[in-house]
Amino acid sequence: MSLNMELFEQIAIEKGCDIAFPIKEHFLIQVIQQLVSRFHSADGDLIFGGGTSLVCAYDELTKRFSEDADFRFVPRPKSTANVRKLLTDIAHSLDGFELIAEPVPESSKIEFRFVDTENIVQTHSALRPYIKLEVFFTNNLFYAPEEKEISSFYDKLAGINSGFKLKCVSLEDTTIDKISSFLWRILSTDTEKSQYNPADMRHLHDLFFLAPKIDIDRTFKSNMLDVFKSDMNHRMRAQYTFDVCVRDVIDLLHRDKQFKSDYEQYVANMSYAKNTDRLSFEEACKSFEELTSKI
Repeated sequence: MSLNMELFEQIAIEKGCDIAFPIKEHFLIQVIQQLVSRFHSADGDLIFGGGTSLVCAYDELTKRFSEDADFRFVPRPKSTANVRKLLTDIAHSLDGFELIAEPVPESSKIEFRFVDTENIVQTHSALRPYIKLEVFFTNNLFYAPEEKEISSFYDKLAGINSGFKLKCVSLEDTTIDKISSFLWRILSTDTEKSQYNPADMRHLHDLFFLAPKIDIDRTFKSNMLDVFKSDMNHRMRAQYTFDVCVRDVIDLLHRDKQFKSDYEQYVANMSYAKNTDRLSFEEACKSFEELTSKI
């Protein structure tokens, strides 16, 4: 079915963004829907997560574009070799897309990079020239996935209701991942081997919107500290208590003005909230301090 480019233009006007953003979002959703609908494995389940899930599965929670798709594969047996081959075979067969390179398997994930075969996806300085989809292999999720319906902004405006549903990572698990990831990435800037990328400011932004949606009870705290300890051991090769790490990260955020600059640039590029409603760096930092103080 041919696409109506005027609808993309209308979305761009409504969201206050370049037309490249809703076009890429639409094609990203197409990749997600094709992958999930073709994935059938007795070895485990694909669970949709990350920033894109917060927008298209959780009622536009964060009011920002996300150009990548993240999945968790939760295996029933521990072996994932057959699943990696199945995912790669599916990736090679998606209608309207082609891989720009063979995926390089890693121990913890597999990554695919696609381009649309008709070259409709447009370039923009804030976007990658390809669609990235990652599948992370994990032994479990702390909270039960939620079944959600997803569709692109284009399909919603066009009145196309596919009724496509998939399992999504819970807001609690997403919050835990984002807190831990943000902490070790920011902390790494104070070492010789920084693992920070300016796009990591998305975590600070998103946590503001996640904070009021979750219940920080004893179970959440225990799960959060388990993930934090594992990430620090694996990523930083260092022993930090959660409280000390939070203190140091907050100090870095206030002391190094580059973080504020990176945050503001990221929000300017990716947020589609009205200018007067866009979350400031100061508001995001205050919320992060309040959130982490409860853990």
